[in-house]
Amino acid sequence: MERLLGYSDEISVHAGNRVAFKVSSPDARPYRAQLVRLRCADSDASGPGFKEVAIAAPFDGEYAGRVQPIGIGSWVETDATDALALSSFTLASFVYATTPGEREQALLGTWDPATRRGFGLFLDERGAPALALGDGQERRVVTTGTPLLAAHWYLIAASYDAERGEAVLWQLPQFTYAVGSEAVHTREDFGTFAFPGSAMRMAAWQRDGLPSDCFNGKLEAPWVVSRALERNEIERFAGAETESNAPSGLVARWDFS
Repeated sequence: MERLLGYSDEISVHAGNRVAFKVSSPDARPYRAQLVRLRCADSDASGPGFKEVAIAAPFDGEYAGRVQPIGIGSWVETDATDALALSSFTLASFVYATTPGEREQALLGTWDPATRRGFGLFLDERGAPALALGDGQERRVVTTGTPLLAAHWYLIAASYDAERGEAVLWQLPQFTYAVGSEAVHTREDFGTFAFPGSAMRMAAWQRDGLPSDCFNGKLEAPWVVSRALERNEIERFAGAETESNAPSGLVARWDFS
């Protein structure tokens, strides 16, 4: 037997107040709505049993069902803004991945899977940091090729220089071990891309109005700059506690602490 998923938008109301019920039907079949007074909600066989009394209401009747999925997880989407209509850029964040390598996982960017436009920093199927650029026709990807270690902090940064058509990706561990703590960076010629103003997304992209490619882990202090920075500039700003050391061209910085 299929069950309906539903809830009320208010837990408690007084006489004359409004309450709405949200209903999702698994296979989009119709369902019946009726107002009842519960006399006993205990369905235990050793008790008095489930008892309800029907009460006439204007909404009594049959309704068309539809599936209404729930997007789970914590993620961020800003309002679309022309401030993110960038040619060159650098974006970075401290990243703590809980399950790298399970699937692609979004980190930070304006990437839109539906239109294949924007730029996005993400973890690829192996758990390695990657940068995607797209103009609606072509999608280019560069990856460090080195999977992150689970439950460790990294500074992950990517830059794109429109004048040179060059993308650079940095993977900078925030720890020192005998094995697995080497800094990694890669450069690749991407050609020329232009990015329209869009929303900034963190920890998930969006497909059909719902979050997708959700990141399992933690992001801290993500930021975006409207020019391509070098590694020393990235590390200096990432370690700064105030905006006084901000590089020129800073578009946005978020503090999740």
